[in-house]
Amino acid sequence: MKILVADHSLEVIEILSQMLEDNGHQVITAGSGAEAIERANEDKPDAMLLGIVLPDMSGFNVCRRLKSADQTRTLPIIFIVAETGDEDKIAYSFDLGANDYITYPFKKTEVLSRLDVAKRLREAEEKVKSLSIIDELTGLYSRALLHRRFEEELSRARRHKSGLACALIDIDHFREINSKYGHQTGDHILKTVAHILQENTRKEDFLARLTGERFIVVLSNYTAEAAWVYGERMRRAIESYNFSANNEFINITISLGVACYSRERENEDIDSIIKRSTDALHQAKATGRNNVVLSLNVDGEDSVLCW
Repeated sequence: MKILVADHSLEVIEILSQMLEDNGHQVITAGSGAEAIERANEDKPDAMLLGIVLPDMSGFNVCRRLKSADQTRTLPIIFIVAETGDEDKIAYSFDLGANDYITYPFKKTEVLSRLDVAKRLREAEEKVKSLSIIDELTGLYSRALLHRRFEEELSRARRHKSGLACALIDIDHFREINSKYGHQTGDHILKTVAHILQENTRKEDFLARLTGERFIVVLSNYTAEAAWVYGERMRRAIESYNFSANNEFINITISLGVACYSRERENEDIDSIIKRSTDALHQAKATGRNNVVLSLNVDGEDSVLCW
């Protein structure tokens, strides 16, 4: 494990560092609160042993800052406290989100066992977190991550005055297919469509399963023309794939609604872009399915192009 040790006392840092290194751990040290926060963000330790007293701020303030930041929220923090008389401080540390505490003078078995517990707890938390953002059936991202990633891409597009597109993708007549061939076949089709979409989407773009048979792709640095080319490539890839069940060919197609972010309306937000994608998707379905409808935002007015 990579352990960050932060305390005002050089003696405490040296004792813990020696103990941890003798047991195969990598140790990073910090002698101030600011340095501890910096090391936690840059070196990404697996756990932190944190003193209550630091020269520039209390360990409590360090804990509060780390637990309130997305990057370090799950970092296990174990406070270093005196052997007796610190019950109130221990209780307060838990209120701030600390995971455990060790007492001085240190006992090797106590320090190592509490670090082991902290490690297993973080691994469990990370597993739960990953499950919440990954769709279990398809392996794509779930909608839980959509808003954050879309906001990041929209902010980047505004900052660099670059293109951005959002594509909503629906499997045509999926409910009828599910009813006719059964949920097992339906699940297989969903997984196969997801795989084809993933194989044909850049790693820097965000692809997720939105609901049921609907997927969403946020395409960074895309012009309207490039977004349509992407949509048409996806449409053809699905249409040409040989889906089957019980040796029977199943004709699977998709409809796509694509909306492009426009610099002419810089304040357009995520909800507005998704709404235009949804409207374009509805039009794609209303005009026969198995096609791409592109919603543009030109001079503050929406226009829709169909292919």
